Amino acid sequence: ENSPAAKGGLKAGDVIIEADGKSVSNPAELTRALGDKDKKTVNLTVLRNKSRQTSRLRLDTKHRGAPGK
Repeated sequence: ENSPAAKGGLKAGDVIIEADGKSVSNPAELTRALGDKDKKTVNLTVLRNKSRQTSRLRLDTKHRGAPGK
């Protein structure tokens, strides 16, 4: 897939637990953590197969704030 998530190494089933070191436990917290309009990249820590992994993603600003994007 050509999405920012796929380009950043995220896979189906990954559970995002941190964004730039801030704990997130639901989509609203993730949205708040990504809310900085000047931010170009984010470090996301995910749980994948019971293991923590961190990926740096480039944010797609043209879709920021659009539901389901």
